[in-house]
Amino acid sequence: MKPKLKIAIVNRSIYYSGGIEYFGYNLANWLADRGHQVLVLSRPPFEPSHQPVIPLRSEILHRHFTPPDYLATREILLNFDADLCIAMYSSAEVLFWVQALFSTGIPLLYSERNKPEIIENEWWNRKERQMLLGISDSIHVMIPEFTQSIPLSLQKRIRIIPHFSRFPTKPPPTATRQIRKILSLGRLDPQKQLHLLISAFELIHSRFPNWKVEIWGAGAVEQSLLEMIIEKKLSHCISLNGETRTPENQFQSADLFCIPSKFEGFGNTVVEAMSHSLPVVGFAECSGVNWIVQDGVNGVLAPEMTAESLAQALSKLMGDDELRQKMSDAALVRAADFDKETILTQWEEMIYECVSHKGNTALQRALAELEDPESNAAHLNLLWRLNATFEERMEYFSYPLIQYVHYKRNKWFVKWPWKIILKLWRIKNRIRKR
Repeated sequence: MKPKLKIAIVNRSIYYSGGIEYFGYNLANWLADRGHQVLVLSRPPFEPSHQPVIPLRSEILHRHFTPPDYLATREILLNFDADLCIAMYSSAEVLFWVQALFSTGIPLLYSERNKPEIIENEWWNRKERQMLLGISDSIHVMIPEFTQSIPLSLQKRIRIIPHFSRFPTKPPPTATRQIRKILSLGRLDPQKQLHLLISAFELIHSRFPNWKVEIWGAGAVEQSLLEMIIEKKLSHCISLNGETRTPENQFQSADLFCIPSKFEGFGNTVVEAMSHSLPVVGFAECSGVNWIVQDGVNGVLAPEMTAESLAQALSKLMGDDELRQKMSDAALVRAADFDKETILTQWEEMIYECVSHKGNTALQRALAELEDPESNAAHLNLLWRLNATFEERMEYFSYPLIQYVHYKRNKWFVKWPWKIILKLWRIKNRIRKR
């Protein structure tokens, strides 16, 4: 019988119901039900009156963390005697947790929650992300496509586990509706490209007078979308309805689901829609969506990321009740692939694998390479990476590492510029080889 573990889970906020946060709540509660001791670390609420969106089990410990105070966070982890730390991120903030884990011997399970190209080019940078992957003991990604950006030397650390559906599979209601509904549900963000859905429906709504569009969610582009709907005189058939705490009601009252996103880390709402037997329309180029949706089987993927292409994809389902019913049945079958118990059991297995590195973590091994002056290519390569990070984000991550290396190399080392030291070491190695 496997031992019960002490598991620290970073859930950036328990006061907000985003996709990452929702998964974190469920993982913590499920692990606690399995008998593990769980510590949830989150940022403090913006307002003292804010309450957790989904309550944690009473036996789960909860503590706040506040970057850049990594020393206080490290003390929390050590007092808890954590067997591992699970950090779910798609941004540079994950480096704070490397700071917190520094010198503790606690393994890091890095769960990456979005498309690597977006993370490296828009939200973060490639050098830091690649370095982080190298010092992670386990690497979790959502879909197979995302493993392509990870070096071959790290492929053994990767586990591919998708998200689960938070709703059990449910066949559609038998009652027929006179008004048909296209549902879109999620954050109102430029990434979601909801303006394309509005433009697409403008092109076809005259052909389908018994159809309307309902958009649920809140976010940065809400006002611009509202202005767009008014300008195009579509208020009678397209509505913005704000956030919902009962998404299952919206899924049950819809006839198909549209997600016109540019990219997705997975596409939680796609699986949720399918669990309510809704066929899905999206873009063939959208990561996550193009893995879940089987074009022509349980949904339609528009070949081009344009309003015209999306309009054609929507029309295909809106105008064919028999095809829509066939894809509805197939959507239920696909939703069964994302069973909650199955997915979380895979997570527990990944956690046990990661815990096996306690006391001999990838970060500790990287630091051991740094401490060995005889290490050649790997040594200089890691130093070069640290140098690049030091220049770009010294105060966030690299400074404690470099400070540690400085200390190990004697105090005079601190006074020398980092690049000059690297150059001197290269010259010294050339001399030795002669």
